[in-house]
Amino acid sequence: MGPSQPGQAEVGLAGDDDKLDESTLTLRAAGTFDRHICGFPGPRAAVLYTILAGAKRHRIEPWAYVRELLMRLNADDQRLEDLLPDRWAIQHPESMLTYRLEESRNKAAIKRDRRTRRRAQAECH
Repeated sequence: MGPSQPGQAEVGLAGDDDKLDESTLTLRAAGTFDRHICGFPGPRAAVLYTILAGAKRHRIEPWAYVRELLMRLNADDQRLEDLLPDRWAIQHPESMLTYRLEESRNKAAIKRDRRTRRRAQAECH
């Protein structure tokens, strides 16, 4: 049997006694399985990316933050406000990424200098 939709390829299963046959599972681009079988990963990935983006924006070590977040959510911790990145960062100063702060400031200074030079050259011409 051929793929059911463009961009999909079938995944074979070992053995004839499997409950699913070859036409049940389809492989999509980037290795994700058909959402009818494995669940749709889009919303979960969006939540994870949002959490990681918040950690990056607040200059928090992302995996320490995600680990603590998952542990406290799993324990049914009712203090959800304490899990916000800005508040969590105040409570966990050891997880702050200071090297990222210097890196960011250096990059901003280089960009500012480059713009100043370009503007000065544009005014001369």
